[in-house]
Amino acid sequence: MTEYQAFRLAGSIDDAVTRIEVIQDEQTGQKLVFWDDIEDQFPGIQSVKDGDIAVSFARDLRRKRIEPLCISYRPGAVLDVFLTIGSPVSSLHGRSGSIYSPITVVSSTYPQPDQHLPSIHASPLSHVYSHHHQQSQSVDLLSPAVADISIASQLSVDTFGSGTANVLSNLSPKHLYSPPQSPLVRTTSQLVPKIQSTLQTSAQLFGHFEQSIKQGQLTQAESIKQEIRHHFGDLQAEISKNKELQLQTLELQQTAAEMQQRMLTMQQQALDRLALIQSRVQALITTTYELHEYPIPRLFIVLPRAMDSWDRLNPFTHKFRLYFLCECGDHTKTPGSKISHHIHLAKHEGYDVDRPTEFFDKYGSYVLIMMEMIRYGVLTAGIVVPALANTKLLDGFNGMSDGVAQFTKDSFGPLVQESIDYVQRQRMPDYSQAPFRSEATSAADVDLAGQTALEGADLRQLASFLRNKDEAKVLGNLYRIVTPEGHVKWVCLDHYRENYREASVQQFKEMVAVNGGSFDEATGKVQVRLSSSTVARQFYDALEQAKFIQELYLVLDWDTALEDFKMLRDTMVKSNVVSLKLDCCNATGPSRDILLNRTKRYDPIVQMMANTKLQAFSLVRCDGFWSRLTKLAPSSSGSSSPLSSPTSPGGSGGGPSISSNLKSLSIQGAMDHWKHDQHRLEEILRQNPKLTELKLQVADTDGAFEVIKTSTHGFQHLRLLNLSVIQSNQQEQVDIVLDNNGEISNVVIKTNRRPYTQLAYSGKVSKLVMYHEFAMRQEGAQLHAVLEKNMGLKEMGVRCHVSGFVALFELVRKAVMRHTDFERFEVQDLAGWNKIYSTDLKDPTATRLELTSSDSTGREDLFSAFGWAIKSIPSGIQFTTLLVAALERGTQVQTPILQRLHLDITKLDDTSLDHFVSLIDRCDQLEKLDVMVRWHNSDLNTSPLAKFIARVSTRITHLSLRAYGLFSLFFDLASFMVPRYDGPTFVPGFSMPRLQELLVVPATDTQTKIKHCQLNGPQIRWLVIPLASPSLRRLSLGYLDLLKDDWTAALQAICFESLQHLVFRGMNLSDAQARLLASLVPTTAVLKTLTIEDSLVSKACLASVEEAMHETIPTCQVIV
Repeated sequence: MTEYQAFRLAGSIDDAVTRIEVIQDEQTGQKLVFWDDIEDQFPGIQSVKDGDIAVSFARDLRRKRIEPLCISYRPGAVLDVFLTIGSPVSSLHGRSGSIYSPITVVSSTYPQPDQHLPSIHASPLSHVYSHHHQQSQSVDLLSPAVADISIASQLSVDTFGSGTANVLSNLSPKHLYSPPQSPLVRTTSQLVPKIQSTLQTSAQLFGHFEQSIKQGQLTQAESIKQEIRHHFGDLQAEISKNKELQLQTLELQQTAAEMQQRMLTMQQQALDRLALIQSRVQALITTTYELHEYPIPRLFIVLPRAMDSWDRLNPFTHKFRLYFLCECGDHTKTPGSKISHHIHLAKHEGYDVDRPTEFFDKYGSYVLIMMEMIRYGVLTAGIVVPALANTKLLDGFNGMSDGVAQFTKDSFGPLVQESIDYVQRQRMPDYSQAPFRSEATSAADVDLAGQTALEGADLRQLASFLRNKDEAKVLGNLYRIVTPEGHVKWVCLDHYRENYREASVQQFKEMVAVNGGSFDEATGKVQVRLSSSTVARQFYDALEQAKFIQELYLVLDWDTALEDFKMLRDTMVKSNVVSLKLDCCNATGPSRDILLNRTKRYDPIVQMMANTKLQAFSLVRCDGFWSRLTKLAPSSSGSSSPLSSPTSPGGSGGGPSISSNLKSLSIQGAMDHWKHDQHRLEEILRQNPKLTELKLQVADTDGAFEVIKTSTHGFQHLRLLNLSVIQSNQQEQVDIVLDNNGEISNVVIKTNRRPYTQLAYSGKVSKLVMYHEFAMRQEGAQLHAVLEKNMGLKEMGVRCHVSGFVALFELVRKAVMRHTDFERFEVQDLAGWNKIYSTDLKDPTATRLELTSSDSTGREDLFSAFGWAIKSIPSGIQFTTLLVAALERGTQVQTPILQRLHLDITKLDDTSLDHFVSLIDRCDQLEKLDVMVRWHNSDLNTSPLAKFIARVSTRITHLSLRAYGLFSLFFDLASFMVPRYDGPTFVPGFSMPRLQELLVVPATDTQTKIKHCQLNGPQIRWLVIPLASPSLRRLSLGYLDLLKDDWTAALQAICFESLQHLVFRGMNLSDAQARLLASLVPTTAVLKTLTIEDSLVSKACLASVEEAMHETIPTCQVIV
């Protein structure tokens, strides 16, 4: 469809519109209108404006004017055409054919002394004169360099205005507007208003210039600069004939010279910064990533949102939204492509940024470079980023979020500038107040210069800052592709379909679905299980055509033979797969294959590693892998090998000479015969010299480390080495990080093997975990040596018996006193039920003791040393007198932090109960005290138990009484209601303000029968105390018989303020008492369930009670 640009003659009476055809430039993709086409319709054209905006000549990405001259297409706009006046006076407007903001011709006469001086607001560029200009000759009012001056983007309008104000103030009205006495005087009086108007107008133009530079509109800024230049040139010509005025403008010359030097300096700063930005943008955008390094898109911008609600002083009101960019370019172009291939916003509404302050702390410099990139544009290495002035960056962008427009093409530029300013202010708080921002710019330049490309870990963490509402978890609606060079790019659906047609994608989806697999089109990842050689051949045929597949997880779930692995190898060579995980299901192969191909069964797998596109390969469940490869004798690196790929150097296929691009290799198959298998390992490493990550299951960690070091020439490229040992009951895993020089920089060891690996003494261990049961007598000295050697150790975990916790803890604590980075030490028992740990061994209060086992064996020393460090004591622990005494002593070492105590006091003697009273009094942080009495015999001595409950009654939160002798216990509890002295100890009266749960049920007898317990008046007077607790949430009473008046007292005592569950089971509750209960429940109660079972209440009464309860509390469930 042909497009047209509308034009009209400025000032025309009929306002007629002429439409001129728009042409699209093949190189830049810009839509243009050629200048000579406009001249054909408007002879003598001088300039063009869109409203009050001057339209500049279009430029290419190198800032050069496009030849032949042309302007950019402005859809929907009607552009005003200004013509050359045709007389010398028109030189004030500029030369014919130049493009800059046109000058409005207001008058050709000078203002008279009684006229108002022309205002800067009234006339953008003031009055034009004629006859003096015709006779003018040039003088050096301003130095010649001023005419060519370039203004930096940080120039202040006020600076220019104040520079001219001093000159104008010296030209007194008395002198300038005196009655005409001679031609010279009349000329002076006529020129002064012109000078004033010219300077004022130029000051205003400087403001427009600054805004243009700030928004990256360099072409528009150049036009304004040229207009100012012509302005002063014409003014010089007029002044050259007026000697009187020349004498009065000396100060103006000095001011202009100073301003010139200042602007030149700032111009250079601006150019230097632009050069820095361009270099960093090119460095970042041309950085290549491989599949395992590139989990999510890397190109993005961040724009402010909801700015109306921003409070500059409150950073929590600052909201931002992140938008990903499509990484299209030459790599997405196909023959006959009809879509543009410049970088643009992804077709997605964007993502709200969570925790903006933290986000900009981490990614601020990178965001700044990305924002500068889209402001100025870039052309490099087949990648085109349109400049901000070119709206192609927004091609296809919806810009909608929840039906609300995020921004428009007109508001996009200001939002970009606001983001840049925000990042600058955050990284340099005085950015906006710095003089002309030169100081702030210098500081920011240092920040930009140090910015490098984001690493894979940075990209993975980026997702944590985004509020992702995408159900498919596809960031930005972008799809991952791999270029022929093996580099990963994230592109939009249009560019994805440009390379991979929809029909072929659908066919492959169906093939994967038939085999019960999964296919993630956005990432090109496939997971599939193949069940036979025939099915595998069909899948491989489809895979060869599916060039959009980059990651493959393949499970070979049949008795595979040598030919099956050859078929897979040949398919991988023809496919675009760059990451392969192969699961062989530990198949041994058919009997005939075992007999004929036993020693070369897995050769095709090794050959497949030399695939030119394969970057990552992982082999799992492949038992016997190393022993079923071609046997090799030690050889030089230059000799050929049967394991070489038919298409690799040294191969026998006669194919092209290529080398492996494999960067990540993982083989999880045991080396049963290390002395024989190590030669095969050496050959594989020789074939894959570019490996940066290596993960192997070996028989000897130290031996494998030395072989790998030798085979890789001292870890020439290797950066991450993972060695694991899995043999019967011995396991070990060692993760080694290597620096660029092949030196060990970090080691993490997890092991249950003894003796320790030599890597434990490398001095680079940061984390050490020992799973075996540590024996202090046999291993103490070795462990101490490891700790002394590794001064950078940060974390350590050891397992031993509970009885050895204290000694081991003390050994490690003393050994790491000189360590500066040690963060955590943990000791567990073998089952992991009990552990003691510290986050700072130099700070005793940082220790914590956690107990989950009820076994109390060997805990006396532990409780005595670290009783204060226990937060929770679980139920079921069988406390002995010695253990209770040790725990009480332990709470005196440091301030106890006990918060939860579950205590069965049934079998505790008087001494133990006294220790617990002291302990509870000392535990200020105690939140939950659960006291239980459980006894099934009649010989229970209830007096000490009742005394203990009375002494800690104010701290009890849960009380459970399940005793055969409840009558006796209640009698003893009632005796402690009145404060009294009991020997030397003062026992206060009962008060249970923190009680949350109360359970009172007689225990079963030896025949598992529950006998009802009859309670009388004194016992009821004790019971009403816990019933009245304002914190009570759950109340359960069972098999208690009360007299009529006692029922009334008990029911009236119940506090319904927080009670949620109320249970009466097997009680002698009558109809009258049930109705009384229903009447006592207030409408403000929070009761959720009311249970009345096995009582004396009739069915009719229960029904009326249920109805009454529903009227009072509609949400309460009544169970009868």
